[in-house]
Amino acid sequence: VNGGIDNTTAVTPFQLKTKMEAVRTQFFGTASSWCIKHYDYFGNVILMIQGGKTVNIDYVSDTIVNITPYTAFLTECWNVIANLDSVGGGNPNGFCACSARTTASIQIRVYEYTGTIQQAGISWIAYGR
Repeated sequence: VNGGIDNTTAVTPFQLKTKMEAVRTQFFGTASSWCIKHYDYFGNVILMIQGGKTVNIDYVSDTIVNITPYTAFLTECWNVIANLDSVGGGNPNGFCACSARTTASIQIRVYEYTGTIQQAGISWIAYGR
């Protein structure tokens, strides 16, 4: 099946099914977080992409928000991108950034410079293995 160099070799339905199932993607999720896992031919996770949204709260500058991903990364979290989702009365001058990350936790720091950010959640996405 992997050779694929000519049309003279027969491939059984079982061989084809096995190879097609070997490279797959699975989605797991809840209302507040989700995870996509990509597998190689041998069933090993080669990439995990996770994301979610925190509940809406009022933030002041230098607020730290700790996030637990849907599932722990196997070896490391390579990067995290986060954004404030302003709902009524939000502050357009606020932003957030990842200040720390491990395989099992993400720390987001919220910054602003014109008063309290009102009723905003943080949408985030992280990837790694």
